[in-house]
Amino acid sequence: MANNFGSTNGKLLAQMVLSNMIALPVFSKISTNFSGLHNGQRAKFNQDVDVRLISAGTVEDYSAGYAAADSTDTNATVTIDKHKHISRNLTVEEAFSRDGIVLAGYAALDANALANKVLLDLCGLVVNPGVPTATQQTVVAVGAFGHDSVVDVNVALDGRDVPDIGRFGVLNSLYHGALRKDSTIIANNINNGSDAVSSGIITNVDGVEYMKYSKLPDNSENLTGFVGTQDSLALATMLPDIANLPDAIDIPMSGKMSVATDPSGLSVLVVEEVDLKDGVVYTSIRLMYGVGLGLAGNIQKIASA
Repeated sequence: MANNFGSTNGKLLAQMVLSNMIALPVFSKISTNFSGLHNGQRAKFNQDVDVRLISAGTVEDYSAGYAAADSTDTNATVTIDKHKHISRNLTVEEAFSRDGIVLAGYAALDANALANKVLLDLCGLVVNPGVPTATQQTVVAVGAFGHDSVVDVNVALDGRDVPDIGRFGVLNSLYHGALRKDSTIIANNINNGSDAVSSGIITNVDGVEYMKYSKLPDNSENLTGFVGTQDSLALATMLPDIANLPDAIDIPMSGKMSVATDPSGLSVLVVEEVDLKDGVVYTSIRLMYGVGLGLAGNIQKIASA
């Protein structure tokens, strides 16, 4: 009997992987280039890619016309230097005994793990001297962290004329938990748009959406969180070169490759293969990416006392 594993199933699996990756809020909060292009050409591994940073325009006085000023947008240069994958071997029974539920479950978990690895690398950039500790850090003990502390962080950003549009926050588990215990934030449905008591999600505190990241590194400087803007961090991604092989060479492959692309442009590659002799199903999620600082002055670090 012919085995068609990897056709329709592969597309669905790739889309499921992508859906679970893009669900991580930070990907929609920062500056990105998901095209893998540099100056119109497809970049290679270890090459640089420009990520456009969106900046506010300049308000001018009317003077006999409405002449437009040149855009002040800048680019962050990001090197595509990370090639990550999560690969599994499953028996045919494990993969298909419950109508693909097992594969779907692994896809969700593995996609989340891959997305969190990207976030770990992004958070690793929030460190001195790139983000200066002396001028861009708020120190507060976890027991004192709450609504007032969030306001203090915003005031620090305001003092540097950082736009309040699009601010987002990332906190480790202890500090995010402190927000969820603050009655000012969760009582009487003050935190609109989310039932923080049942969901554990803090959607908006003083204009900032805070997400929990349990693996936030302390970066050897007691980092417990940070607040940034869309142009503060940059992420560039591309598909591994193997995703383009079917268009470049005419050599039979033993497996199936499926690509899913989000409307944002983010694409992931899923490779699948069935070993009929040993009864093993191989699945692999693959992504190449790079991270970089954008306008680092738009970041305020939060550190433990």
